[in-house]
Amino acid sequence: FPVTIPPVKSDTAYEQCGQETVPFINVTFDWEQNLFGACGWDQFMIHYTGYIQIPEHQTIQFFVASDDGGTVKIGTEEFGVWQDQGCSATVTELVDVSAGTKVLDAWFYENGGGTCFMLAWNVDNTGYTIVPPEAFTSQPSAATTTTSSSTTTTEIPVSTTTTSVTGVSAIVTGK
Repeated sequence: FPVTIPPVKSDTAYEQCGQETVPFINVTFDWEQNLFGACGWDQFMIHYTGYIQIPEHQTIQFFVASDDGGTVKIGTEEFGVWQDQGCSATVTELVDVSAGTKVLDAWFYENGGGTCFMLAWNVDNTGYTIVPPEAFTSQPSAATTTTSSSTTTTEIPVSTTTTSVTGVSAIVTGK
């Protein structure tokens, strides 16, 4: 890891310590059984890519908790902090994101000490809950296309259960 903190978000600037598909992004790396890749539990960075299923809603807010830095981008909305800190949450205002499959791009880095990285949502002001594993996929949901004599319509399902391809791709870089 570089001397500069926070580190530059990069899949290639640092030693790569592994790549996997993980079921979701909510995890702590404080225990040996939770280690990911060959970097250990300090001085590493993870880049998560994939898709998230946003449920039907009237309003939606998110929070991302991280120790140290963590950012989440869903579609064009990005939130979180990229700095050394203890496990702290960044809460969004109401987010303008429609229901359905959205691109997810998340970054997390751990400099030292304890760790956490969690994403929660507050759908229709019902309270914050951790985004469940089934909301994450490594491929977009299958689209349904129908054609009539004058128009072609493509619909992406709002909610799908995908058992064969779940999770998000994660690349770990570090020391």
